[in-house]
Amino acid sequence: MGLPNKFCSANKRSIETALVMAEIDGVTDNIATNWISTDKLVPEYLTNHPVCPSKGRYFLVRDESGYFVPICSYHSTDRDLINSMIIDAYLKRLLTYKGMEFIMGAQGKRTRIDDLLHIIYNKGFEKGWEVWTKENAIDCSALAIESMRDALEEIYHNSTLIPDTTALNLGKVEGKYPYTKQIKTSVKPSDMADPCSELKPGDMCIITGSSPHTTIFLGRFREKEGDNNPYWIWASGSKGKVDIFTHERFQYFYKRSKQVVSRWDLKKYRQ
Repeated sequence: MGLPNKFCSANKRSIETALVMAEIDGVTDNIATNWISTDKLVPEYLTNHPVCPSKGRYFLVRDESGYFVPICSYHSTDRDLINSMIIDAYLKRLLTYKGMEFIMGAQGKRTRIDDLLHIIYNKGFEKGWEVWTKENAIDCSALAIESMRDALEEIYHNSTLIPDTTALNLGKVEGKYPYTKQIKTSVKPSDMADPCSELKPGDMCIITGSSPHTTIFLGRFREKEGDNNPYWIWASGSKGKVDIFTHERFQYFYKRSKQVVSRWDLKKYRQ
């Protein structure tokens, strides 16, 4: 599958992050309409391996007849299919966003997050903003939550699956302090609570799991034509501490502790 160079290359980290976000454990127990549990139907090319190993994951995809069939991510043929489907849907969804406002970001220390942190640490937020808004700084490993969720919804028959995790809804600053609300989600569509569904203009929703341990998003949340203000958010799967960073405070925390969730309104640098 050809991927537009304008966006990125489908690196392994990106794909694995997508797979984690879309995880379905072995058997679905027929929770959702039109889903077929893995113990009832196995694709022809899995006949030699009827059971998905513990290292693999089953994904339900619609076959040519319109039925959902399980695909095991452990086997190389299946992995290629899953990867191409998810990345293809993801990129198609990204193409619908005007100006690419919501797809800038980075995940994990191995996907250029350290470069960005060093720039901010040494040269300040303004320089970080300038670097990150350049087209060649867009990193698809960010897998922006909104576009990824919509892409998965297309694949999984309008049932978005997000693993159990902690969701941080970072709201507007009231007085001197911002606030955060923790929301538990479920992998079962029947009692799924979407942690990002009630965002207001100016809010950002970050979902953090066990991997990657550090997530940083720099972007503009907008409610289709809503708020276009840029925000800095630095998140980690810790106790959910929230702070507003000046450059000096960023340096302090960067030296002593990365276990922090932060939000910074870059009104000075609004474009």
